Amino acid sequence: MDIKNYSLFPTLVSYTSNFLNIDQCKNIIKYVKESSLSTKFTKQASITGNSKSLSTYFYSTHLNVTTDIEQNVQDCKNLKSSILKCSVKYGKDAGFEINNHIKNSWLNIQQPGSILKDHIHRNSIISGVIFLNTDHKTSSLYFHNPNPYLYYSPLKKGHSTQYSFEWYSFTPAIGDLIIFPGWLRHGSNQIKNKVKNRMILSFNI
Repeated sequence: MDIKNYSLFPTLVSYTSNFLNIDQCKNIIKYVKESSLSTKFTKQASITGNSKSLSTYFYSTHLNVTTDIEQNVQDCKNLKSSILKCSVKYGKDAGFEINNHIKNSWLNIQQPGSILKDHIHRNSIISGVIFLNTDHKTSSLYFHNPNPYLYYSPLKKGHSTQYSFEWYSFTPAIGDLIIFPGWLRHGSNQIKNKVKNRMILSFNI
């Protein structure tokens, strides 16, 4: 008897450690605080509690945060090209056809007690998030299984596998990058953030 297992229909999530170094992250945060960007933050629809967002995706301000940072932070001159390089690899590995253009980008700043609600990025093939300020107390980023039929099957407690995960979470460090398909539902799984000024830079491809 010959048994073969096939991992059919997997969802690719790419994790890059130290995509930005700590000094780059600090310089981006310093620029955001000291520049005119600091006056343009508004409330973020997908985050509850004390938080704010500088966003093209939700508010159509026609400001590409990624480009703005690249032009004004000395050691981040290649930020956009570095993001696009990673997105090209992701697109190739996932088999997605992309035009490799950053459609929009935004900054979120969360305070303790805030919650990132589960959501997707509509009209985006690839989405990504860079963690600029976080620590071990941060709320993790949860990705939820997109298979709607999973919950019709009895799941064995304490023995989830890649075939039966209801969700999978990451607790990133400063400078880490996560890329994923825009349709993949994600959030903090209703867990409150405990980090002061938790800051992320997100983008859609």
